[in-house]
Amino acid sequence: MSDNTVNAIPPALNDLLVKLRFISLIKPGLKVNLGTMSFTTGKSYLSRVKRHLAGEKRTRLMIHLNQIVADAIKAIEEYHNTEFCRIVVNHLAEAKTGIANLSTTYAADPNIYSQIAVCLANIAIQLDKHRHLLAGHTIMTPETNPPPNSPQTASTRVVATQVMKS
Repeated sequence: MSDNTVNAIPPALNDLLVKLRFISLIKPGLKVNLGTMSFTTGKSYLSRVKRHLAGEKRTRLMIHLNQIVADAIKAIEEYHNTEFCRIVVNHLAEAKTGIANLSTTYAADPNIYSQIAVCLANIAIQLDKHRHLLAGHTIMTPETNPPPNSPQTASTRVVATQVMKS
């Protein structure tokens, strides 16, 4: 037997990382189907009916997103002194982009839009605390985070700061 042991990602952490990666894939205008881990445009009547029958609702989506973010924060604390912490922090940074893209999808719903903004602020706090673990990600910090149809220009909505590699 070798003295070199390989630390495999624990199953619960692996599941969390898969969820964070899935969230990072959300593009502007897409709706998330959590049950099937897929996306839809939500523009056709058929896709709306399918989402309704599957119980896919925006309020349920926010509950799941907030739970996944809370689980990621717990994982950062739990794995703080391990090689897994860097992985979780970087996956959370990537997921933040996907969550930010939901702002476009739900811009017409002030409640969901506000919940997304709070979720993004929570993630930004965590990323700022663990900035030294980020692998060259750009942290998006909302200045005022107005809805996309606001008269403000895109350049005033978000300030990007490049994170230096450690």
